[in-house]
Amino acid sequence: MKRTRFNLLAILGMATAITFSACSNDDENVNEPDDQQTERGSANVAMTDAAVDAENVTGVYMSVKGIKADGVDNANDATVMFDATQEVNVMAYQNGETYNFQSLDLKAGSYSGISFILDESKPAYVTFKDNTESEIEIEGNSSASNEYQVMGDFEINADAQTDLVADIDLRKAFKNTSETSAEGEYKLRTTARLVKANSAGTIKGSVENYNEMKTKMEEQNKKAKVVVYAYAEGTYEASEQEDADGEAGLKSRFENSVNSAVVAEDGTFTLAFMEDAEYEIVVASFEKSKDAPEEEEYSFSGSLEAKLTADAALNAVLSGLDVQANSSTNVSLYLGLQ
Repeated sequence: MKRTRFNLLAILGMATAITFSACSNDDENVNEPDDQQTERGSANVAMTDAAVDAENVTGVYMSVKGIKADGVDNANDATVMFDATQEVNVMAYQNGETYNFQSLDLKAGSYSGISFILDESKPAYVTFKDNTESEIEIEGNSSASNEYQVMGDFEINADAQTDLVADIDLRKAFKNTSETSAEGEYKLRTTARLVKANSAGTIKGSVENYNEMKTKMEEQNKKAKVVVYAYAEGTYEASEQEDADGEAGLKSRFENSVNSAVVAEDGTFTLAFMEDAEYEIVVASFEKSKDAPEEEEYSFSGSLEAKLTADAALNAVLSGLDVQANSSTNVSLYLGLQ
């Protein structure tokens, strides 16, 4: 892949755009009473996602009945249980939309992550277009514990609010572990990232020749899907394209990407909740026959040369994207088509 460094702020400018579009609830915090002299703050917890690759999947559900906050100092550990289990279709919250849980009242201090406490009777499940469903195994869970862990450091400051978003990214987390799709053995990997939304930005993009690409694929009797992956600057390697574990393996292609998004039918994509850092972008295509059944997943067909339509040096895989907190950056891409 070819590379060009650029600063998105210099080329394209930025606009404030951190928005929560979400459901919410009115459950009460049921933490045990604590020392009234202890300094405390609050954390708003939300959940977001990226789509799964199987077209026959209509929902991936988690039945959440509480949230645990894991303190670096065990004295800060806290558990909040809801009045009623909240059944969340994770797939319904994409492109910056979130499902909002309640605000957690926590001791001021350092934390290493959170865990969603799941209903033992039906922790997680997937639904399909034929109205069937299948249970999902949660990675690392024992029979005595139904929790989905999301790692990520954060601070709670006294008398202040911290906004946290658990980015599940089902493309990486949701896996069919059977040799064939028909067997229906599914697992939810604990690959989610915990993002401090107060200090996150958004990349909004468009693929200028997306319709041209779709037309070329239709002429070959194929359906195509284009996925945009964001990597921390300098971490992408060509080996990321390999499916090291095979089709039924747990690890995904582009395993170490920070975030990903499918290019929509109108050629646009959104990489939301990107922490303040520099990134590089990799664009990949997946395809299958137009006559293939819906349950058949798209097969990786290769990475695509991506060019910045706004940059004079167009021979580029996008590198050096400087994403700033509480900002939105727009970028237009032009894909190299064979």
